[in-house]
Amino acid sequence: MLLLLLGLSPAFAATLAVGPAETYTTIQSAINAASDGDILLIEPGTYAESINFLGKQLVVEGTGGSANTILDGGDNAGFVVIISGGEPTGTTLRGFTIRNGVSYGAYVASSAACFDDVVFDHLGSTGLTGAGINAYYAEIEVTNSAFTGLTSYYGGLLATASTVNIADSTFSDNYGYYGAAILATTGSDVALDNVLIEGNENYYSGVVYIQSNSSLIAVDSEFDNNVSTYGNGTAIEIYGYGSGHLTGGSVSENRMTYYQTQGYFGAAYAEVGSELTATGVIFSGNQVYGGAAGVASSSDG
Repeated sequence: MLLLLLGLSPAFAATLAVGPAETYTTIQSAINAASDGDILLIEPGTYAESINFLGKQLVVEGTGGSANTILDGGDNAGFVVIISGGEPTGTTLRGFTIRNGVSYGAYVASSAACFDDVVFDHLGSTGLTGAGINAYYAEIEVTNSAFTGLTSYYGGLLATASTVNIADSTFSDNYGYYGAAILATTGSDVALDNVLIEGNENYYSGVVYIQSNSSLIAVDSEFDNNVSTYGNGTAIEIYGYGSGHLTGGSVSENRMTYYQTQGYFGAAYAEVGSELTATGVIFSGNQVYGGAAGVASSSDG
């Protein structure tokens, strides 16, 4: 009976160390050797590599935190992190800065992933979409993280038919044609809790752009000091039968640089057929042509 019980017992998760003097000197070599449920502990340093989780449920953790553990994409046009093999809930990247030039940050497709204490730093170009995270039919959790200096055509974080939960994180100094901070499309659901979206610049429409039957729920989040050149909804635009619900937080000091032209409305804007509500939100100092103080819609005149 004892042998039978031992035979049925699940294998214990292994811990694999990665560093210059360890058995594994690259993160990918440790991933290749790992099994579902394993924990990879990465020593502080710069790792000039891209990594693929290969469908495995792993925790990959920089032991020195994001300030001391760097994943450097090396200016290539590929993703620095790939999670696209059906990885389940519990798959985690923690304690890294992901950076370099025109590289994407992370691609998550048909999988689940958690990003904790991850800095997506100066990635992308105007020809790319989802410069920080590109989520495609995925489930994403982001906590204690930052998206900064990203450049994209669509979305610093792009969600396509995905569920995205973001808490205690920041989006700052990002540039995009549409959705410099976040773009959600194709029935995506985005939830923000204590998120700061500040100092981003958009060529057209809101730095948070919710479209195509997608939804935004923002609690105690701040949309401040963002800039758009054209369009509606400097900070937030809800389009294409989407919905947005803001509770607490602020929408302040956002501006449209070409606001003299009629037809550009609202620091937060919803087109006809879309929905946008705000409860207990502070609106102040916004500068656009119409509905500057706060919420507007294309039916406002």
